[in-house]
Amino acid sequence: MSTEVLPQAAMADRPVPRDQGIDAIGLLIAAATLVAALFSIFPIYWAVVTSFKSESEVISGGIALWPQRATAGAYMHIWTNTNIVQWYINSFVT
Repeated sequence: MSTEVLPQAAMADRPVPRDQGIDAIGLLIAAATLVAALFSIFPIYWAVVTSFKSESEVISGGIALWPQRATAGAYMHIWTNTNIVQWYINSFVT
């Protein structure tokens, strides 16, 4: 294995990398990526927020990005009135 040494003239012809700022296309791509990420995450956010709303607030028909009064009633109902632990065990075994 040998290393090849380039003459000074060949090295002078190479472009020098510059620190370039964000151009308009890069800014547009970054903005589009941010919008796509928000659209992707919104359904998860909506599911979590809705799980803390009361049943009447969920079916009221209005759109609220935050519950008027957060409640853990849905979680209490699941733990006390369903077989969720057994369902998770069945899913794990399957």
